[in-house]
Amino acid sequence: MHVMLLFIVWALIGYLIGSINPAYILGKILRGIDIRKYGSGNAGASNAAKVLGKPAGVVTAIFDMCKGIIAGSVAWWLSLKLSIHSFLPFIIAGVFAIIGHDFPFYLNFKGGKGAATAYGLFFFCLGLLVYYGLSFKVLISLLAIFFFVLIFRIIFHSFSFSALVVYPGIIVAMLISYTQIMQINFDFAKETFYFMIFLMLYIVTVTLITLHQHGLMKELKLQGNKLKKVKPARKILRIFGILLPLFYFWFGKITLTCILVAVLVFFLITDRLKQHKKLPLYLSALYKHKEGKISNISLFLIDCLIVVLLFPKPIALLALTFLIFGDTMAEVIGLTLGRKKLIGNKSLEGSTACFVSCFISGLAWKIVVNISIGLIVIGSIAATIIELIPLHIKIGKRRMKLDDNLTVGIGSALVMWLFSLFGL
Repeated sequence: MHVMLLFIVWALIGYLIGSINPAYILGKILRGIDIRKYGSGNAGASNAAKVLGKPAGVVTAIFDMCKGIIAGSVAWWLSLKLSIHSFLPFIIAGVFAIIGHDFPFYLNFKGGKGAATAYGLFFFCLGLLVYYGLSFKVLISLLAIFFFVLIFRIIFHSFSFSALVVYPGIIVAMLISYTQIMQINFDFAKETFYFMIFLMLYIVTVTLITLHQHGLMKELKLQGNKLKKVKPARKILRIFGILLPLFYFWFGKITLTCILVAVLVFFLITDRLKQHKKLPLYLSALYKHKEGKISNISLFLIDCLIVVLLFPKPIALLALTFLIFGDTMAEVIGLTLGRKKLIGNKSLEGSTACFVSCFISGLAWKIVVNISIGLIVIGSIAATIIELIPLHIKIGKRRMKLDDNLTVGIGSALVMWLFSLFGL
């Protein structure tokens, strides 16, 4: 059978199964309503539970999580019947199941967000890796991260915020565990690994979009606590900054230094263009309204460069990851859920998010880097305190505030290095 025809068949299987929307169907059966016009307006499990009741929410969640697996399994089974030994049919059907959930043809292409379907596919792939011999150490690290999601769900009463804070740690843990995953006795380990990375990136992206939409306000019922403006483009760029420590781990100091210098020069040029109001429109989304002559992105890159050049590799890897995740999560959670103010506009919720994000990402590095739990805890505490407390320097008669984009990485690395001298 022609390859293109097979692709269409696998995609069609995934799309048709994925487009079955239990939240919408149950809404019509139980209450005769279009669930998209109630609650948060999302045809998913969370809104189904709130509008139709918890039993309907549970049924919706289970079906949404399973339909991607069903679609992928059917496509995979058919391909094996045709003597096609590949994991690609499962991946294609799984992706199109998510697309079908998001854009069902019979609902004018307005469905859910596809997160539950992505979760189901992720856990199925994880189960495959475990069955074929995934390291127990890697599995425990991943499950520990999911455990933190449940803890954050209890603290913040929001699964979306919990996922945003914790799930990037899963991406880090998986990327770090690449070598171990490739060594298991499974023909499709590589394809499964990349598909799981895609699913996690999709979930994080959906969470960021949800965070930016007004529907989250209704979902969280944050009366009187205005959802302040968060620039998704900046947050997405920062999270993708995890490639920096990964490049350091895989390719070494010289490679990462060259990359950092090149990117820094680019952003220093754009900083200059911004000062003269000549910045292209597509780059303006990366800048805040009132930024100094040197932007936060440039300060972030300077911080990364100093950390890489001055500190030992294990400490630099931790400090870079703390800067990327800890500082980002502190800002996002602080701006959106921050109610208990600590210092200035910094909140208890933001600081908690910073510490947990740093600690989880540190645990992920421990899989492949010889570093103690004690040092991870010390570094996480240092990053959280530096992010919380404003630091100032005096130049002549001027007292200047140091931006935490410049201080979190250097400060946490310095503290960890000092403690490491005493054998921690």
